[in-house]
Amino acid sequence: MDKHRNRFSSNIYMKAAALIAFGFLVLVFLFSGIISFVLEAEGCYDGTDHYAMTSEAMSYAAEDAFRAANYYYEIQGDNVSMNNIYGSNMTNLSLSIYSPDGSELLYRNKSDTDPVSSGSIYLYSFTHSDGEEADNNSLPNTYLDFSYAYDIDFSNISENHEIIYKIDYSLPAEMNIHDEYYYPSMYFDFLYAHKKTWIPTAIISALILIFITLFLFKGAGRRETDQEIHLNWIDRIPLDLLAGIVALLVFPLGIFLIDETAIGNGYRIINITPGYLILNIAMILAGFLPILYLVLGFLLSFATRVKAGKWYQNTLIALAFSASARIIKAIPSVLKTLAIYVAFWLLFIFFWAGYHPRMIHIFMIFLGGVTIIWLVYEIKQIQKASDALAKGDLDYKIDEKELFGSFRKTAEDLQSVRNGVSLAVEEQMKSERLKTELITNVSHDIKTPLTSIVNYVDLLQKAHTKEEEEQYLNVLARNSARLKKLIEDLVEASKASTGNITAEIVPTNVQEMISQAVGEYQDKLEAANLQTVITVQDPSLSVMADGKLLWRILSNLLSNCVKYAQSGTRVYIDALSMNNHVKITVKNTSRDALNVDPDELMERFVRGDKSRTTEGSGLGLNIARSLTELQNGTFTLSIDGDLFKAIITLPEAP
Repeated sequence: MDKHRNRFSSNIYMKAAALIAFGFLVLVFLFSGIISFVLEAEGCYDGTDHYAMTSEAMSYAAEDAFRAANYYYEIQGDNVSMNNIYGSNMTNLSLSIYSPDGSELLYRNKSDTDPVSSGSIYLYSFTHSDGEEADNNSLPNTYLDFSYAYDIDFSNISENHEIIYKIDYSLPAEMNIHDEYYYPSMYFDFLYAHKKTWIPTAIISALILIFITLFLFKGAGRRETDQEIHLNWIDRIPLDLLAGIVALLVFPLGIFLIDETAIGNGYRIINITPGYLILNIAMILAGFLPILYLVLGFLLSFATRVKAGKWYQNTLIALAFSASARIIKAIPSVLKTLAIYVAFWLLFIFFWAGYHPRMIHIFMIFLGGVTIIWLVYEIKQIQKASDALAKGDLDYKIDEKELFGSFRKTAEDLQSVRNGVSLAVEEQMKSERLKTELITNVSHDIKTPLTSIVNYVDLLQKAHTKEEEEQYLNVLARNSARLKKLIEDLVEASKASTGNITAEIVPTNVQEMISQAVGEYQDKLEAANLQTVITVQDPSLSVMADGKLLWRILSNLLSNCVKYAQSGTRVYIDALSMNNHVKITVKNTSRDALNVDPDELMERFVRGDKSRTTEGSGLGLNIARSLTELQNGTFTLSIDGDLFKAIITLPEAP
């Protein structure tokens, strides 16, 4: 199941579809999320149901009222000119301009309005100086400027401020005149009409987006042909360099989005016509999608590196540190010590001319003494370890954590030598023991049938009956065959271990080979009261092997089952594909306790039956291992209590 899921996430077409869906869903999530946020900020879920009631509309209405009053002041109250720009058929904004105290109406552009939002501002003027002297006098230049306020404290007005007008403004619920409020109202009505869909859309798109993101990260670096992690040319670029390249590409695109689109206007939609809106959407997509996929590509490359392991090694920083370490390592220890000594005295000279020289001198002398003591201690630790190794004390272990620099490296080298010597001694002792056992076992296995043959030949030479002669001949035939089989196995083991057997490697069907071997041993298996259970993952499963040699391996394993398996149990033979190899497993329950190491069982003349009372040469597993290795495979044994398991691993045929 996991294999199929991995292949699903590694499929190139699924990845392409996921990438397209990712970009689309990000846009849907951002679009619906921003709309939901804006509608919530404007109170559309709490009663604001017209564009005129939004803070954006009222803010622009106040600014328009200020500009209108300023223009009214410039044209000196010319109502005709005022109506040419702010007349009832020119704008949706209703204006009423009053005297500063609001007692006298000076101008009104609409009389029959039904506003849903309204406000008031005061137009005032003030003078300010630029601080520079005028041409013909010593007084600084002064300027008259205008601004507006929502509220005025008439009792606290400075001398350089003058209240000019009070302006009332309002916006209707229905925007019928094509001015700067018309299209925003139309957009708002559309968004408000679907206000219940934006939040669910954002949530659903976010959930699907999370699933697709996980899918893409799971498939990052994988191919459908296998489940290994593959690095492409982008993944081989140093990570921090790739981050810099992505940043250099993303930065100008971000500047473009801010400067050239409505994003830089804080997402305000005032005075945006449908054509300009479509242009903005196209420009945003042209800038945002490359940013999105550049960042996604960087993250997927990072995920691939993490899966491959040691991602931090392929960075410019790591490469710089590695190069520095190699350079420092290449510097002789004498030069390193000299550099430290020079640095020490440079610090000493520097502080000599500094503040509090006496304290600095004391500190430097103390630091030098500590350094000398530390060096002596480090050298002493190395000397003790080398003396112990020279005396053959392989149990002595130096604490490498207490050492630094070259001393630690030397200690690690001594530890490696100690481990190597210990391993060599252990292997030599094991070899000597196996050699002794080999001589003993060979002597026993040859001597037993040979002694029997000699004894029965002697009996035949003496007086005997016809029935006794027939019995003696049967014993002679059985022991002769046993001795012949032992010699043949020994010769075959010698050839297999030295590679003197020619292997013809061709695609070989696994199920056919297993069935053939089981068929050959069916009578013996039934006589031993053993039942075989064969499980092959795929009937067409094939390996690159020599059919004759593979049959001999299976034959040896089944022969072992007949000799040593517990009567009335099952013999399991499984075959499955794994990482371009086929694993063939033969499992059985042992009749006797297996108190022997699996590696020793594969040595020559080593048998699970320590008493050596059963038939067999103890060469079958050794031959099976050699023949498997001859076919570019591996042969391993596993023992768990009474469960004996032999595992043959061979390359899978293409």
